[in-house]
Parts: sequence; structure tokens; C-alpha cells
Amino acid sequence: MHSWSEEWLLKLNISKCKILSMTRGTMHSNSYGLNTDEGTSNLERVEKMKDLGVTVDEKFYDHIHEKVNKAYRMLGIIKRNFKRMDNVSFLYLYKSLVRSIVEYNSSVWSPSYMVQIEELEKVQRRATKLVRGCRYLP
Repeated sequence: MHSWSEEWLLKLNISKCKILSMTRGTMHSNSYGLNTDEGTSNLERVEKMKDLGVTVDEKFYDHIHEKVNKAYRMLGIIKRNFKRMDNVSFLYLYKSLVRSIVEYNSSVWSPSYMVQIEELEKVQRRATKLVRGCRYLP
């Protein structure tokens, strides 16, 4: 039977470790250090970082902007490649290619500001312009 020795311990890559603080109050310390075999290493403080496809920052502005732009690009691909499509075809394309981008991991970043909600809704309004029966609807 093995005992917990150094070979079983998880080793962190210090160069990939960062500090991201999300707080309403003031931050207590500007630097944190990790004790390593070589001594103490200070960790870099960042304002935003990407984890599992979600750009995490204080209000998720960068994440929403990035996802909206990606959704617009996908709508452009749909528009160029599917000139004549009916409502059913459009619905399948929209749900699988566009809405999946915009809604990915929304439980984490859930938009709470009107500016963010309006930006996301613009994607849907632009998408309806691609379908003949919906082009002139408000």
C-alpha cells in the first residue's frame, strides 16, 4: 500500500496561476505568494481571465461582447450559405449554431444590466431578418 508521498501530490504550474478578485469592497492585498521548492513566487493579478470558454471579469462585459460577435459571424455564415430557407430550416440552424453560442454557460454570467440584455437581443432581431416571413416584423 502506498503512502501519500511527494510523487502523489499535485504540482501546480506557477506560471499559469493568477489572482482574479471579484469584490464590492476594497481588496486587502495587492500580492500573494506561493511557497515552492525554489522559494516564494508572487502571483500575477489580472482584471479578467478565460476559464472553460467564459471570460470572467467584474461585469462579464467582455464575455458578452465576444459571444455576440461570434453569433453575428455565425449568422453571416448562415446568410451566405442558405439563401432560401423556410421557417423550420431556419429554426434548426438558429438553435443549433447561434443560440447555443449566446446561451453557453449563461447560468454563470447571466446578464443583469439592460445594456447587456439589449446587446444579446439584437442578435435575435438580426436573425429574424434572414427569414422571409419575419423580415418586416418588429
